[in-house]
Amino acid sequence: MLYGIDKEHEARSAYNEWLKMEDPSAELSEDVGLCVHPQFPQLGCSPHGLVLNEGKVTNLLEMKCPFTLKDKDVSSFDTVLEKSQLTCK
Repeated sequence: MLYGIDKEHEARSAYNEWLKMEDPSAELSEDVGLCVHPQFPQLGCSPHGLVLNEGKVTNLLEMKCPFTLKDKDVSSFDTVLEKSQLTCK
């Protein structure tokens, strides 16, 4: 877990670079706290950031930096991880 926390800044920077190439008008917010759903206040999340486009939230950013990818190229994660790690349950 400490590895993931240590790498969050690097992951955020890499995502922000990718985002600027994909959509130059989009911007990544600074860290945010608890986000509560406007229609269902019993639901909330604490993302690592918000993706904004023209001042409106378009996506949430949640980063994971698994130790299993420590010395690997991030773009090869699908060949490094087990099939069970790639499947949501």
